[in-house]
Amino acid sequence: MWSLLNSKTFKTLSTTPCLWRRAVTTQSLIYRKFGQPINELQIIEEDVPNPIDKQVLIKILRAPVNPMDVDIIQGSVFIVPLLERNFFEISFLGIHPFKPKILPAIGGGAFVGEVVKVGELVIDLNEGDLVIPLRMHVGSWTKYKLAEEDEVYKIPEFSDLKEAATIGVNTCAAYRLLKGFVNLRPGDSIIQNGANGFVGQTIHKLCKLWGIKSLGVIRDRPNAGVLKLAIERLGATVVLTDKEIDTTDVYKTNCLQKPKLALNCTGGEMAESIARHLDKRGIMVTYAGVSGKPFKISALPSLILNEQIFTGFWITKWVEENLGSPHQVRMMNELIRLLQANKLETPPVEIIPFDDFKEVFATRDGSCKRFMLDMTADEDDK
Repeated sequence: MWSLLNSKTFKTLSTTPCLWRRAVTTQSLIYRKFGQPINELQIIEEDVPNPIDKQVLIKILRAPVNPMDVDIIQGSVFIVPLLERNFFEISFLGIHPFKPKILPAIGGGAFVGEVVKVGELVIDLNEGDLVIPLRMHVGSWTKYKLAEEDEVYKIPEFSDLKEAATIGVNTCAAYRLLKGFVNLRPGDSIIQNGANGFVGQTIHKLCKLWGIKSLGVIRDRPNAGVLKLAIERLGATVVLTDKEIDTTDVYKTNCLQKPKLALNCTGGEMAESIARHLDKRGIMVTYAGVSGKPFKISALPSLILNEQIFTGFWITKWVEENLGSPHQVRMMNELIRLLQANKLETPPVEIIPFDDFKEVFATRDGSCKRFMLDMTADEDDK
């Protein structure tokens, strides 16, 4: 377990220690087969044993519902590159590359929680500490869970729960996309589609903090003007619709350099569009394909003449390969500093009581609206 903090115990949410002399009964949101979450998810009760050795027992406080959580419940993915004449075509089949090894499985992949009991060999964590997971897809839609000490990261005791719960997946993904491929300096430019998504909005926020110019592209819609202004207030230098991006001289108008980095989460025509704006020797990173549509890259101008690079990124794979590494520790430390300084405000999230989870999946309509489960709502009512 790594942290900037000392071992000061957080008492505000702590539960009476004598309660934890016996196993805890938890409620978990599980699925027994793949399908639509509203049909497959159900709440079950089960016992969670006391932690042993280097385990900690965590009371989950907040757990976000991320798009990848929904995708995992729905099924799996294959990403297949095809070479077609003078084009390199990338196709997206299915939904998401992670699949639980065993079913039933607990849904969710991120959380913020309170340590309520520690094993006898735990060194750096105490009862009452607030923690977030260092791994992905940990099964977070549950009220209590066991974890190894080195699988969680201690955060400041005064952290905003909503902000903290989103760091482990979305914010880390945004950070790595900006830091992992191009050495961006203040004044450099990036372009991205899906600018209104959770990761996209976080990317714009980080770009503003780091002095990087960011050009966001969204799908044209009736309220596009309102959405563009909201994203620009968050940190984007300029936001254009997919109909405007190829007809606007955005670089002269906004004094932007050609982007060194393009970030693609949609696929389809919007991916092709941002690729056309990429600078010579620029890099385009695909980290999702929410449209499910392939996109083509012209081999001659893009790959040969302009020496551009097209690659992919999966935050889950990066985390597993870098668990406990200096890269991960440095990332978490920097993000926590931003959290402490109140510079890491996340996009709007609607908080739903755990017992009302069906409301989340009944209202998901493909919009950028995000939800978070409150595991303590029933306690507040008592």
